[in-house]
Amino acid sequence: MPHKKYTLKSDTKRYKKYRKQVLSDRQQWHDNHREDFKKYEVFRNGELRDMVFDLLGDQCARCGIADYRVLQIDHINGGGSIERRKIGSRGIYIKILEDGGAGYQILCANCNTLKRAINKE
Repeated sequence: MPHKKYTLKSDTKRYKKYRKQVLSDRQQWHDNHREDFKKYEVFRNGELRDMVFDLLGDQCARCGIADYRVLQIDHINGGGSIERRKIGSRGIYIKILEDGGAGYQILCANCNTLKRAINKE
């Protein structure tokens, strides 16, 4: 027996009928699992950051400081804030891992701020 063929009109009616329930269920699930989701996101981002630091090195490319708390990922040619707005921090981590780190380096917060001021980035 062939499947009933739905037209766009009937699909739209069905969608409108169940939309509120689907959105409500989705919101309820999100509310019930909010803390677990946050823990996973923190873990996943930390894991990606560790892999990026292993690839690029675990110390500042200019001064050599190795304190993980002050190290930052720097775009060698600038434009980091624009890229971060487009693809986000996680997207940058993934891009670095896929590209092998070309165009990026690790700088401490002080060296990164000085570079930004000197290059007017």
